[in-house]
Amino acid sequence: MTSLDPDEIKRVKIHMKIIIRTLIVLLPFILPNIIHAVSVYNSDGRPHGIEVTDIRSGSQQIMTVYTTSTAYVRCRYGCEIKALETDDTIVLEPQTFGSSKTVVIGDGMLRIR
Repeated sequence: MTSLDPDEIKRVKIHMKIIIRTLIVLLPFILPNIIHAVSVYNSDGRPHGIEVTDIRSGSQQIMTVYTTSTAYVRCRYGCEIKALETDDTIVLEPQTFGSSKTVVIGDGMLRIR
């Protein structure tokens, strides 16, 4: 095992301080996205395309949820999730702090777990 010289230790400490300060600055921007995320789990044996519409802004996002994987969708003010193949739609109301929902795709249909 090699020992670090004092200059190397000083550089490591500076880097650690920079990383911690950066995380502290970014946390207020990242945390709301994590808290208000909705999980969309694909339990089917094939990928499914979904369209997510933000109820407040009307912005739309299209994504693919692959086999036995989970996509995370920001749904702070409520959203509408639609399975593109079947046109099955679920509307999720705005979430309260700390609550989370999971939408499951099964046989191309959406349901809340």
